[in-house]
Amino acid sequence: MKISDHNLNGEQKRNFDHFASLVKLALADNVITEGEEKFLKK
Repeated sequence: MKISDHNLNGEQKRNFDHFASLVKLALADNVITEGEEKFLKK
């Protein structure tokens, strides 16, 4: 399911975009380390 399939308000959209940016950053080296995964699951 794509994010566009959801009805998000402005704050929810910003939160989602922020999380997506963190995931992209974690994947920059094509590996999510244990520490990165732990941080993302907070």
